[in-house]
Amino acid sequence: MALPLILAAGGTLLTLYGTNQQIKANEANLEFQNEQLRHKREVSKVMAADAIERGERNARAQGRKVRQVAGQQRAAIAANGFVVDQDTAGDLVDDTINWGKVDVAMLRANARMEALQIEAGGTEAAIQMRMNETSTAYQNQATLINGATSLINAGNNYYRATNG
Repeated sequence: MALPLILAAGGTLLTLYGTNQQIKANEANLEFQNEQLRHKREVSKVMAADAIERGERNARAQGRKVRQVAGQQRAAIAANGFVVDQDTAGDLVDDTINWGKVDVAMLRANARMEALQIEAGGTEAAIQMRMNETSTAYQNQATLINGATSLINAGNNYYRATNG
């Protein structure tokens, strides 16, 4: 009678140990995955800010180029004896300035769109972290249930062995 009791106790201890180790492994895996996702979120914030900064730099540079072209147009028009601010000559310079403003606005808008796409990756990482936490909690519950089932089966087997 002692042998079935020893075997049942040994099996129970191994089941408890295995269950505990599986839960620890799940938690360690969760922490590793979430650390990677936290890093991804931080990097996405930096990259989004960089996209905005680059867009702003490009927009300022484009604005300078447009003002230079408009100045060159004024100088060329005046050098040819035309009044710069009248009629077609004035319209030409105004069109250059207005289309330049459109270019500058487009550069800024494109930078904001790039930043939003990058930030979406950071938001996705935050959502994935929450999903990982939920998944690990369910895995741990399943591990505990499996461990409890094994314990019940071991107890049942011991009962049958001793009570025939």
